[in-house]
Amino acid sequence: MTNFKISDRLQGELVRFKTKDGLLLHGFLFRRNGRQAVIHIHGLGGNFYRSDLVWTLAKRYADIGYDLFSINTRGQDTIARIKTTDNRRKTIGTAYEVFEQCVYDIAAAIDAAEKWGYKKIVLQGHSTGCQKITYYQGKKQDKRVTSLVLIAPTDDLGLTRKRLGGKYKRAITLSKRLINKKRNELMPAWATHGFISANRFASYAIKGNAEADLFDYETGNFKLLKRIKTPIFATFGSAEEHRTSTSPDKALTIINEKAVSSPSVETALIKGADHLFKGKEKELADAIVGWLAKV
Repeated sequence: MTNFKISDRLQGELVRFKTKDGLLLHGFLFRRNGRQAVIHIHGLGGNFYRSDLVWTLAKRYADIGYDLFSINTRGQDTIARIKTTDNRRKTIGTAYEVFEQCVYDIAAAIDAAEKWGYKKIVLQGHSTGCQKITYYQGKKQDKRVTSLVLIAPTDDLGLTRKRLGGKYKRAITLSKRLINKKRNELMPAWATHGFISANRFASYAIKGNAEADLFDYETGNFKLLKRIKTPIFATFGSAEEHRTSTSPDKALTIINEKAVSSPSVETALIKGADHLFKGKEKELADAIVGWLAKV
């Protein structure tokens, strides 16, 4: 039996902020400095507090004058119920999330940070959070955003094709049939890696959809990445388990080549790190902090 104990503590504030379309989202602001902030966007099925990485980064960022604002998006957890501004409840979570609506969540977090006095704002995403911040900044060109940090920007389209193999076309056909019948049911277990609705599955699994195209390392045009005009830091672990035929180091090279509008792009391959950077949080933090100190 594992012995649990309180092993870590960070000073900060539990906060709530509202989106333009009426959702009340939550997050935690690791506050120390109050002038510069990194807004962290979690990946599929994540939330603002679960990742060990967030704790490590919050401590290290504080050392160079950045506060970390880790938020829940409407894609928090798998299926969740959330309160709206008109005092109702709405079912959200990764399973039913509409990817393009991530712009409301990110804009709301930036608005909140600006209201709290932050003058320099960095967007940071992990996994699918990378797609979200790239989509947001590529679409909005928000001048309040000074740079982007992409942590393990995986290719969800390529991963789905690889995982399903010969069943890929069958899964796509099924998702389209359910969508056409306006039955946003959950996909069967054989087609997904968790509870995912037909619409959400199609979003990342069918080429031509915004989410699927963002980091398609094999056949993508990287249209939105090419529009980013802020400095970019991108990183993978060399032991990334969610990889396609494109190796992590090759994926970083592609990002460097495609981010043609960015004034500077820096990449780092963290030796021995997996998708969550377990046991390698310090190495990742050192790499990002070293870059942040220069931009």
